[in-house]
Amino acid sequence: MACCSIHLVVNFGLGSCFRYYQLQTSQSVELIKSYSRTDLGYSNSDLLATIILSPQLILGVNVELANNRHIIDLFSLTNNFSHLKRIDFNNPCPLDLVTSLRDYTWLCKSHWPSDDCLCLIESDGQVNKCSPVQLDGYILTLKLSKHRSFIVLIRTVNKLPKEIDANELNRIDQQEEEEPVIRGRKREVIGKLPGNLLLEIYKVN
Repeated sequence: MACCSIHLVVNFGLGSCFRYYQLQTSQSVELIKSYSRTDLGYSNSDLLATIILSPQLILGVNVELANNRHIIDLFSLTNNFSHLKRIDFNNPCPLDLVTSLRDYTWLCKSHWPSDDCLCLIESDGQVNKCSPVQLDGYILTLKLSKHRSFIVLIRTVNKLPKEIDANELNRIDQQEEEEPVIRGRKREVIGKLPGNLLLEIYKVN
């Protein structure tokens, strides 16, 4: 689901149904409208996964089309879920929405198993890689602070080999030293977490 202020959108069954609610009180919600896949222009084989709602009431949706192509679609809640834009990219890999920023921009990360790249989708649909353009490990989770000033992420120290015994996971790189701070970035590495993970903070410019 995605929520902003009194607006709530719930995604049922990977897009089989979208329901748009408005929150009235702590104990009541009002169903504004319900939309099926076909209402939004998709086939029954298309999968609608992550959804993000911006302060401008634009809904961003990660979609896997029937031909395995990954896209991001943007819809306007204030205009009855009208389709605003399709962002289509598979080179070098598709992107997953993380959060909206300001001025109609979106923060994304590369799609698993290549979760090592952060990108900004500008208001005109242009996709720009953030610096650093590539991290050594997988991005496991990423959040934006309340006032959209800081990005906090947790990642692995580095990527796993393509073939590895599951019993070896806990012993990978346990003695590895922390990498240096990336030059030119306002970044703070808080330290290694249990399971050999790193917590990092980035300033949003």
